[in-house]
Amino acid sequence: MTPEEKMQLLQNANRQIKLEYEGSVVNTYSEHFHLKNGETWVYDKIKHKGACVMIPVDSDETIIFVRQYRPAVGKILIELPAGKLDNNEELLVCAQRELREEIKVKANQLKHIKSTYPAPGYSDEILHFFMATDLTSDPLPHEEKEAIEIIKYPLHIVIEKILNGEIEDDKTITGVFLYEKLCKKNY
Repeated sequence: MTPEEKMQLLQNANRQIKLEYEGSVVNTYSEHFHLKNGETWVYDKIKHKGACVMIPVDSDETIIFVRQYRPAVGKILIELPAGKLDNNEELLVCAQRELREEIKVKANQLKHIKSTYPAPGYSDEILHFFMATDLTSDPLPHEEKEAIEIIKYPLHIVIEKILNGEIEDDKTITGVFLYEKLCKKNY
């Protein structure tokens, strides 16, 4: 069977989805594809509400990041400000809320530049990237569990930190290169 034939089988299959785990951030499902040829293929899938990732650039063209401990990887990471969408929350509302919670500013200019699937092999999570400029102070308290340090770097230092392994977070690497390729060229 060719790859195209397999893709068509999956697209046209009868699907059954079973909730395996319900959590506060993600739900895990097993998805059973009942194919027309009589076979059943099972895939595990994580459902996620999606998230917004902001690329905040201040007036002197430095990018603002957060430095925080991430229990899932057991490390302190340098990241762009980001956060998951709350129930039925609009993208722009989420983006502004996260900026205010994490780096204590609001963006007077907030432009959606790209949406991506960070891990489509097992999750439907979608990341919505925003360019955030014309920043003004407008703090909200961050979540009690978060310990966040705000740091700033010019683009050339950020690229060095990515290449030398100091910045390891995928959404941050994606966001920085989107900024470099799209926004710095007046996208």
